[in-house]
Amino acid sequence: MSIVKSLRNMFSSPEEKKATMWIEEYNENSTALTSMLTEEADFSILKGYQDFDASAAWNKIDHLIEEDQTPVRQLPILMKVAAAGAVLLIALFAIKPYISGSTIDTGLMALNYDAKKELNLPDGSSIFFDKGSSVEYDQFQFTDERQIAFEGRAYFDIAKSEQGKNFVISSGEFDVEILGTEFEINTLSDTPQVIVTEGKVKVSKGSQSVIITANESVSLKDGKIVKSDVNSKNVASWMSGELRFEDESISAVIQDLSQHYNVVIEVDANSDLSCPYTSSYKDSSLETILEEIAVSTGGSAKVTANKVSLSNVSCSK
Repeated sequence: MSIVKSLRNMFSSPEEKKATMWIEEYNENSTALTSMLTEEADFSILKGYQDFDASAAWNKIDHLIEEDQTPVRQLPILMKVAAAGAVLLIALFAIKPYISGSTIDTGLMALNYDAKKELNLPDGSSIFFDKGSSVEYDQFQFTDERQIAFEGRAYFDIAKSEQGKNFVISSGEFDVEILGTEFEINTLSDTPQVIVTEGKVKVSKGSQSVIITANESVSLKDGKIVKSDVNSKNVASWMSGELRFEDESISAVIQDLSQHYNVVIEVDANSDLSCPYTSSYKDSSLETILEEIAVSTGGSAKVTANKVSLSNVSCSK
């Protein structure tokens, strides 16, 4: 038997009528609450809810009904208070988020990624995240503000705003401002970097600011913004997992591998990094690639949890 049916069996007819009236009075409050959830309203009417007297509320209904001359079994006062309290408890849970000054849904989106994934934003922009990245933005205000907070590594394809509203990205390392372009941000590296593949962006760090265009990058070194050219064919290679080298110097190969895998590769002073190197890879491990380079150049490679190194590289091999 349901709880509702059980309660009904405990009431005599007049008592059931009293309970019904009490609940109907609550329903009027419920209707008001529902209206307040969908419209702007003055919540000051709720300020006294904590002083609610369940017994007084019950007596208010009780006195509206004339006593029946036929003896009936009275509902125990404890049950009356319990019933009133149950309805009040439901009401308090319903309105608690509002009277505490917060809302059920603030619009804030906070996303963390443990794998590569694409996010499409309300303005038509898209972001492809690397694992270990996170982003926050207000989905309700985003189209007007075009602002996000970001950490990690991601490739951004920013849609142009019809209102000319710039897209702003804030991180713990620097701020990036864009109108419409494609670029990569990497704050996971020891030297945080922004690489532009199309369009123009403005990168700021405190009072410093630099504008970079396609095939240019900026990185942070000792707190300063350093601008440089980018000639690599492997920008954002981490997205596809593909790496391609065609007569590239070992020096350029190491730079691309460092960017692709987010590691620092140490090279000894005896190595000749001018050697040309040609090969291609798909979802290969860093250890596999370095071992192949070592074999082709007569050098040696070592990859551990704490250190990645390449030594004795020679072009005479």
